[in-house]
Amino acid sequence: MKKIVLAGGGHGHINILKELAKDPLVDFEVCLITDFNKQYYSGMLPAFVEGIYKEEEISFDVKQLCENANISYINEKIIRIDADKKMVSTISMEDYIHIKEKPSSYKKKWYLENESKINNYEFDFISMNLGSYSKRYFQIDSRNSSYVKPICEIVDFKNLLDYKEKFIDKLSLKEMIIIGSGASAIELAISINIRYPNINIKMISSSKELASRFNRKSKSKLKEILKSKEISLQLNEELIDVDRENKRIKTSKGYYSYDYLIISSGVEACDIEYRAYETTEDNYILVDDNLCANEFSICMGDMISLKSNPNMPKAGVFAIRQAPILYKNLKNMISNKEASYKYTVQKKYLQILNCGSKKAIINYGNISVYGHLAWLLKNNIDKKYMKR
Repeated sequence: MKKIVLAGGGHGHINILKELAKDPLVDFEVCLITDFNKQYYSGMLPAFVEGIYKEEEISFDVKQLCENANISYINEKIIRIDADKKMVSTISMEDYIHIKEKPSSYKKKWYLENESKINNYEFDFISMNLGSYSKRYFQIDSRNSSYVKPICEIVDFKNLLDYKEKFIDKLSLKEMIIIGSGASAIELAISINIRYPNINIKMISSSKELASRFNRKSKSKLKEILKSKEISLQLNEELIDVDRENKRIKTSKGYYSYDYLIISSGVEACDIEYRAYETTEDNYILVDDNLCANEFSICMGDMISLKSNPNMPKAGVFAIRQAPILYKNLKNMISNKEASYKYTVQKKYLQILNCGSKKAIINYGNISVYGHLAWLLKNNIDKKYMKR
């Protein structure tokens, strides 16, 4: 019996699990390997932080979806994928927790010294949907800091604040710094401000402009919203160092203390070793327009670099369009047919940024629309996506 490995629990694989629950594969042994038991939908995260959605409304239970599709669920951390050996190597979550925050050099040494703790899974075909992580320029203390990716860190932070508010009565957290000025940073700043109004929020970014991919009218409206909520915005200011012990950061313009720090300043590829795969210098797997890395490997989402469009942004709006193509081409691949479905990058794409209090801003080309109707459209799109 031939083996298929689904590496990662991203939205493309959520789609595959739902399809296979309706139309199971015959004569194939399928497993999904991921270090996360839930897959969160980032588009609904700000409204969850604000208190509009519950956690179960913005997440997929990956283990349950695997059971529904009669697929083996393996909760382990992938460390290596070898195309020559057709093998995925993993370590247990218990071992991963101990080395998670260590630099790559330490991890590589640990893998060499602990070969007996590495698990190996062979495959005939592999689909990869491993996403990306926030750029980890600095080591942080998870007790008072988090990166935006993986999203579960923000979910845990919000749940902790709610617990303290409910049982400890008073939040000790007063000063928050958010590093970044993109859509994610803006949405988080606004949603935290609404849900926890006593927290002073300061946004600091090395960028010279707010929401660089948005048009002029949208940028102007977003600045107005931040100002109305007394959220400090400091642009053209680079983060230089994080002092974890004293809870203080150093920037190109000074020092700032914080009670909690969130870093939302770009993404990087997963810390996985790809053997015998063609990758970019920064470890993104190169794929063709059919999302294929080779004749038995298919990939999608933030982890890829399209050979035909290497500058494609790392954004969910692209990954969602790739998901059905991933499934169709995987089915063709395992049936010894050509992976003929092509993905074309959208030249213009709709962006809807959550502005809190059930209002949003639509950004499409030079069009900018702000208000409750924009939020209703976003809410409808997001809920429809979660239910399909």
